[in-house]
Amino acid sequence: MSLLSQVLRTIVWILLVFLLIGSPVAAQLDQPGITTCDIEALIEEHAAYDTCSSGCSVSSVGPGVLPASVPEPLNGIATAAGQKFGVPPALIAAIYYVENNGKQGTDATQYKWREPPPPYGKGSPWLVSSAGAKGPFQFLAGTWARQGVDGNGDGKTDVLDLTDAAFGAAKYLKYLMGQASGDIKSAAGGYEAGSPTQSEYGDDAYALYQYFSGGSSDGSSTANVTPSCSGGSGDVGGYRNPLRDVSDVGDAGIDAGVDYTGSGPVYALGNGTVVYASNNSGWVGGHAVAYTLKDGVAAGKTVYVAENCPVEPGLKVGDTVTSDTVICRMINTYPYIETGWANTNSDVPKAYIDKCYYIANPSITAKTSTAYGVNFDKLMTKLGAPKASLLAPPVTCTLPAGWPSW
Repeated sequence: MSLLSQVLRTIVWILLVFLLIGSPVAAQLDQPGITTCDIEALIEEHAAYDTCSSGCSVSSVGPGVLPASVPEPLNGIATAAGQKFGVPPALIAAIYYVENNGKQGTDATQYKWREPPPPYGKGSPWLVSSAGAKGPFQFLAGTWARQGVDGNGDGKTDVLDLTDAAFGAAKYLKYLMGQASGDIKSAAGGYEAGSPTQSEYGDDAYALYQYFSGGSSDGSSTANVTPSCSGGSGDVGGYRNPLRDVSDVGDAGIDAGVDYTGSGPVYALGNGTVVYASNNSGWVGGHAVAYTLKDGVAAGKTVYVAENCPVEPGLKVGDTVTSDTVICRMINTYPYIETGWANTNSDVPKAYIDKCYYIANPSITAKTSTAYGVNFDKLMTKLGAPKASLLAPPVTCTLPAGWPSW
């Protein structure tokens, strides 16, 4: 990145911080050890939040990277969704066009722009298919329950909202691309079929994807992300990504900890001692394991992994673990695994102890993201795990003084 680009980027995020004063982001900026990358991540996460009371606009979504054949606001929304989930924006736009035109074949010029209804445009309401699929990206209820995203930050996951649905489509396509080992055409076919496949639908969507990408088929239309603030993939302070060998690992949100989809082995972050291990715990799903770290910035802190992650056979309290020790094996079904900071030497989330979460605090009436979950997500992101999404604002609680920052 050139010096001029760095200066302009810095000016932009400073201005955004001032614009966001009074928003859910502002409270999170008042944390010790906040970095430029932390601020950029918070701005990205809350980019669509505003203070409107009757439905937020999408004015905070920036201009898109796609050609003019993909009009705004879809261009900017698809770009933002693609950046969030690591999916080519051209593929998201292609799915929109196929879902709103019917099958027109592989001649991309046959697909017409479908203007969205208010507040995004003046078009007619979204159609409902004979199978009950709804909204701009035609989600069935069961698929939306798994893939729905609050893309516009209004605290709801609305299948009829263009931003929410586009972010949900990006999340779903990310999952399908993982299932298809990166094969975009098969992933596109899977959007209709439910799993990666070669199909007429996939051929049509792929043709549009190439058209919107300027002929590219390698996903190069995805906007660039500054390397200095992107997620890592190796060692941070002696800790390693515990999900590095999980297949199709995906974001399932931040709450008391961080939830992930996927299947495969989960390792310990680093050197530690097992303080809890049971497949018959009080957690939903029954499985829970916790270990206290011995080394690094978070030495003395306890990490839990719970829900659908059966404890590795033979692992017991008192065992020594390292970053190469498998502690449990994820099952890719709801409730998806949750991992985060636990109370010292237990499997109980620290967020419960500090009454940051609705389960432990009756005054909190809905699921929210907690400061402990956000902090753990920062660590996991730097280690190479997918960045997780926030639930409805605000983030509850603040971290104790001296808590590790990443």
